[in-house]
Amino acid sequence: MLIAINYHYIRESFDTPYPGIHGSTTQQLMAQLETLASIGEFVSTRQIRDAIEQRRPLPENAMIVTLDDGLREQYEKALPVFQKLNVSAQFFINTRPIDEGLVSAVHQIHLLRANMAPDVFANEVREKALQRRIEIDHDAGEDKATAHYTYDTPEIQRLKYLLNFTLDRQQRDSIISEIFGEFFDHSEKTISEELYMTRDQIADLGRAELVGSHAHEHLPLGLLSLENQHRQLRRSTELLADWAGYRPYALSYPYGSRDAASRVASEVAQSHGIQFAFTMERAGNPNLDEPLHLARFDSNDVPGGKAALWEASKMFEAAPARGWFTKVNA
Repeated sequence: MLIAINYHYIRESFDTPYPGIHGSTTQQLMAQLETLASIGEFVSTRQIRDAIEQRRPLPENAMIVTLDDGLREQYEKALPVFQKLNVSAQFFINTRPIDEGLVSAVHQIHLLRANMAPDVFANEVREKALQRRIEIDHDAGEDKATAHYTYDTPEIQRLKYLLNFTLDRQQRDSIISEIFGEFFDHSEKTISEELYMTRDQIADLGRAELVGSHAHEHLPLGLLSLENQHRQLRRSTELLADWAGYRPYALSYPYGSRDAASRVASEVAQSHGIQFAFTMERAGNPNLDEPLHLARFDSNDVPGGKAALWEASKMFEAAPARGWFTKVNA
C-alpha cells in the first residue's frame, strides 16, 4: 500500500493574534516523520513513476510526503528536516502568486483570520457584500454552521460558513481581496515575496526532482470550464519547466475534493504531461491502477498528528482503501 501524507504550513511556532493559520512546527514535523519511519518506508515521486511504468514495484508499506501551495517556509523550515532524516518530499506549487507577486485568496483568508477577530472579519465581509448589493440571510446558516464546524467556537463557525457556503467563490474572492488590501495597507507584493518560494528555491528543489504542479491558481480544477482547466495546467507546467528545469509529471489538485479532481480534470492533467495526481480523499492506495486519483491523508490524520486515526502499528492495516474513481465507483 502507498500512503500519502500532506502538509501546508511549517513554522517554528504559530503565535498569531487569532488562530487563523494551522500547521506543524518543525519539532512536530520531525517527531511525526520519525514515528512514521518506524512503520514504513518513505519513497519519492520518481519511485512512484517507476512503479506506474512497471520498472520496479514500491515497497510493501510505502509512504510519500507532500506539501501544497509552494510556501517559502516549506523550503526554509521543512526541507532541512527532510534532509536530516533522508526523506524525499514533493513540493506542489501554485505558480501565479510567484509569477505575478500576488497572494492567493485562500492565503488571504488565512492571514486575515490570523490577524482579525472573527466577528470583526465577518462584519467586514457583510459590509462589503452590502456595498455590492449581495443579499445575505444572517440567520439561515446558524444551525448548519454549528453542524459543519463542530470543533470551532460559534464566532469562527459563523465566519467559516459565511466564507465557504453563503457567498459564491467569485463574490467571496472579490470581497476578501478588498479587505486584504485595506487591512495590510496594499502591501500584497511584499507579503507574496515573504510567503511564497523564490524562483531560485524552486530551481534548487528541481535539481533533486522535488517539484510538482498545484495548478497556476489555487482553484478547484474540476469546477472550472474546460478552457480554464487547460489554461491552469498549461501555464503551471510551462512556468515550472522554466523554474525547476523539467516539466512536472505529478499534480496535487487544489482543494482535492472529488469535484475538484473530476474525471475531466484528470484527463486535462494527463494531456499536459501529468502521470499521477493526488486528491484529498482520506484513504490509502492499495495499488496504482488509477494513478491520476491517488488518495492522501492530512498530516493530522496519521500517527504523530493532532487527531491521529490509529496508533502507529495499525496504520497500514487500518487505513481504508481509496474509493473515488475506482472501476466500481467511477
